[in-house]
Amino acid sequence: MKKFKKGLSFLVLSFMLLNIILPIQTLASTTGEVNVKVNWSDNENKNGKRPESVEVELFANEKSVGTATLNERGKWSYKWAGLAKEEKGKAINYTVKEKTFPSEYIISKNTKGGLITITATYKVEENKVVETSSTKAPKVEEKITLAKAETPKATEAPKVEEDKQTTVATEETKQAKETKAPEVTTVVETKEEKISVKVRNVWEDNNNSKNLRPASIKVQLNKGGTAVNEPVELNEGNNWTYTWSDLDKADDYTVTVVEPAKDYDFVYNKEKETITATLKEEPTAPAETTSITAEKVWKDNGNKTKARPSYVEVQLYKDNKATGEAVKLDANNKWTHTWDNLPKTENDKNIEYTVKEVNVPKGYEVSYDAKSKVGRVYVINTIKPVEVETTSITAEKVWKDNDNKTKARPSYVEVQLYKDNKATGEAVKLDANNKWTYTWDNLPKTENGKNIEYTVKEVNVPKGYEVSYDTKSKVGRVYVINTIKTTPTDNNKTSVTVEKKWDDKNSKSRPTSVEVRLYKNGKAIGQTVKLDEKNKWKYTWTNLDKTENSKTVKYTVKEVNVPRGYEAKYSTDRKTGNLIVTNTLKTTSVGRSTTRRQLPKTGIASTLGTSIAGLGLVLGGISQFKKKDD
Repeated sequence: MKKFKKGLSFLVLSFMLLNIILPIQTLASTTGEVNVKVNWSDNENKNGKRPESVEVELFANEKSVGTATLNERGKWSYKWAGLAKEEKGKAINYTVKEKTFPSEYIISKNTKGGLITITATYKVEENKVVETSSTKAPKVEEKITLAKAETPKATEAPKVEEDKQTTVATEETKQAKETKAPEVTTVVETKEEKISVKVRNVWEDNNNSKNLRPASIKVQLNKGGTAVNEPVELNEGNNWTYTWSDLDKADDYTVTVVEPAKDYDFVYNKEKETITATLKEEPTAPAETTSITAEKVWKDNGNKTKARPSYVEVQLYKDNKATGEAVKLDANNKWTHTWDNLPKTENDKNIEYTVKEVNVPKGYEVSYDAKSKVGRVYVINTIKPVEVETTSITAEKVWKDNDNKTKARPSYVEVQLYKDNKATGEAVKLDANNKWTYTWDNLPKTENGKNIEYTVKEVNVPKGYEVSYDTKSKVGRVYVINTIKTTPTDNNKTSVTVEKKWDDKNSKSRPTSVEVRLYKNGKAIGQTVKLDEKNKWKYTWTNLDKTENSKTVKYTVKEVNVPRGYEAKYSTDRKTGNLIVTNTLKTTSVGRSTTRRQLPKTGIASTLGTSIAGLGLVLGGISQFKKKDD
C-alpha cells in the first residue's frame, strides 16, 4: 500500500479483451447427420450478456446448406439429418460457422464423432479499482494536470487465456501539483482461483516383454463429460505424463484414452492421477462347436387314422447320456428343433450327439435316420399296420337292350360304393376298357364290432334305360342291370325269337356261326342274321305285324346254309314260343359219324363191303318174308 500527496486524482481504466480467431472445424460426415451444440462458459450468465438465441450456418464443401437457430428451449443444440455422404464419389466435408454470437464472448470449437461443440466464453474486463481515504483537505483545483514524470504505470499487464476469466488490479502512484494533506490510495487485486490436472500413464505389461506397447497414446481432458480442448499425446518423450494448467476450479474433471492400444485395457484413477494400461491376457481360441437338428417325419398316410398326436418330445444325448431338457416338436416349430453351439470335443475326444424320442405315440413305431443329411436326425414315426378283416365287392354292368339295337347305350356309366347306406370314396367308371366291371378291395369287414353292409348304385341311369340290381346270384358281386325301356306298341305288333341248338356232343366240326332268315307267310323278309357265341346263338325280330289282311301272319325261320355234316330240324318251344333250329351231326348206317375218316378202297375193303352189302340184302329179304308170313 502506497501513500500519495493531497490533491491526487484517481483514474480508472477499463478495456475489453480482444477476440481470438479460431480456425473453422471440419467434419467428414460418415453418419449422414451433423449435430451442433453450444456450451456457455459465463458463470451461469452472471453478467446478463448471454443472448436469447444464436444462429449457426452449415456448409458442405464450403457451400451453404442452411442456417439453424439455437436457444435454451432447444437445449442450445440442433441436428441436420439426411445429409449426403458423398458427391461424385468423394466424401463431403461439412463445417459449421457461427453467425450471431455476441462480441462479449470468445468462441472455440471441438469436433468429436458427429458432434460439433461450440464453447462461448465470456470476455472478462480488467478493472483497476482504487479505494481512497482522506483527511480534511483544502480545496482542490478542478483541473488536474499530471506531470510527465508522474504518468501512471501498471505494475502487471493483464493476462487472459482462451476460455478463462482473469481479473487483475494494479497499483498506481499519482502526484498532483498542489496538495494540502496526504491521501491514502488502496488498490485491491482480485484473482479467480485456478487448478491443474495431471495424468501419468503407467504400463502393466512386464516391461513390454511381448513388445506390444505402442509408441504413443492420446488422452482427452473432460469436464462434466464434455471434452476440454484437444486430445494430447503421451509418449516416452514426455515420460507418458501431461498437466493441464490454469483450469477453472471444479471437481468433475476426468481423463479418457481416445486412441488406445488394442492389446491393453486402460483404467483412470483420479486420486492417483494415473492411467493404468494393463496388457490383456492372450485370448483363448474359441472351442470348436457344432449343431444338431431333429426333424419329425410322419409316415401315416396323411394322418388317415387320426392317431397322430399334436406334439412329441425329443431328447438330446451326449455320448449316450441325456443332456439338457427334452424339447417339444409340433406344428408351430414345423416339427424341428436345433441345438446350437454344442462343444465338438471333450478331453480331446470327439463328442457323439444323438436324438431319441421320449415317448413314442401309441400306434406308431419309431426309427431314426442320421445319415441322409449331416447334422440332422430324422425322427420317423410310422403307423403300425392294424390287422383288420377285409372283404371286397365287384360291380358288373349287364345290358338288356337287344345288343344295343337302338344305339342308346352310353360309352360308360358311373357307379358309387355305399358303406352302410353312406357314399364312400369316389364314383368309378365302368366301360368296355374294364369290361364293365370294377372291384373294391381291402374293405374293412367290421366297424366298432359291427358288420358293414356294402352296396353299389348307379350314379346316373342312362336315358331310355331302367336300372335294377342283382346281389344274390353271386356272393360279393352286384349286377347293375340296365334294361332298355320298351315303348308302348299297338296290339297288331309282335316279335319272333330264334334260338340255335346243337346236337353234336360238342363236336370239333361245329362252325363258329350260322346264318338264318325270317320268313313271313313263306316269303323271306329282311336280311339274314348271324347267330354265334357272342349273342348266345339267339336273335329277336321285333315290331312284326301280327296280322295282315285280317289274317294271322305265320313266321318261320330257315337256316341259310346248313353246315356240312349236319342236318337242320325246326321246332317251336312251347313255353317261350321261340323258334328252335337244331343242328344234328349226321351218322353212318352203322351208327358212326359221317365225318369219320374213310379208308382207302383196296381189294380187301371192296370185297368186304360187297359181302356186307349182300348180307344186308339177305337179311332184308328174310325180314320181308317174315312180315308177309305174319
